Amino acid sequence: TEATTDPETIATWWTAGVPSPDGKRTTPGSQLWIGVHCGRAGIIAVDVDQGNGKRGAFNLADRGVLLPKTFTYETGRGGTHHLFKAPPGEWTIAQNIPVRDVDIRAGHGLFVYYGPAVDITVGQELAPAPSWSLIPRERAAVSTGTSVEAWAASLKPGEPGAKLQALVRQVK
Repeated sequence: TEATTDPETIATWWTAGVPSPDGKRTTPGSQLWIGVHCGRAGIIAVDVDQGNGKRGAFNLADRGVLLPKTFTYETGRGGTHHLFKAPPGEWTIAQNIPVRDVDIRAGHGLFVYYGPAVDITVGQELAPAPSWSLIPRERAAVSTGTSVEAWAASLKPGEPGAKLQALVRQVK
């Protein structure tokens, strides 16, 4: 696994693949997964899940919620990622916003970019994020009334799962 923010290295990976631990190279576009940190990239990603019982696009249509035209691509599971320019502020992730099967990635949230190769030296034209996708960081925080240490000590072996994921989402 490799990570970089260097434009030249990223451009090389798009065209030649990423070096693997065994010395082979992956084929660009087949197993090249690029993780994007929303806050650092200045992006709000609206993840519309579709297929396997997920109905994000239908749920949006049923509620009359229109997604502004922006840079969009299909995800690995048949949904879509809609990328928007984040306004100044501290935003966070959310699930089922504004409807079921639509998730928001922002702030310290991450998403995997499955889209086509892009020229990172030329900014993509992104529409401003819709107001319903702007979840202030403080609004998502949930207080358990206990310390992280006490909470962690109360866990049974193999339990963290959803509880730990929820806690991690709160930590800056």
